[in-house]
Amino acid sequence: MFEIGFWEMVLVGAVGLLVLGPERLPRVARETAQWVRKTKSVMGSLRRTLIANWNSKRSGFIEHERRQAYRSPGRDAGIPYYAGER
Repeated sequence: MFEIGFWEMVLVGAVGLLVLGPERLPRVARETAQWVRKTKSVMGSLRRTLIANWNSKRSGFIEHERRQAYRSPGRDAGIPYYAGER
């Protein structure tokens, strides 16, 4: 997602050190890492749920289409049933 190289990380660390100071920087870095980890977990769970629902709906749609393909064409066109057909 983000292409961050080594020197960009060094720059972010240096700016963070200047802005937050050496006392608060480790705590903020830890909290940020936890937040990123939770976000990735939630996004992964959401992705798995959406894929499962998509596959479920898709398989149901395919089954419906398969059943429709084997129906008598007379029923779909409004043609009266044959005497022996129910």
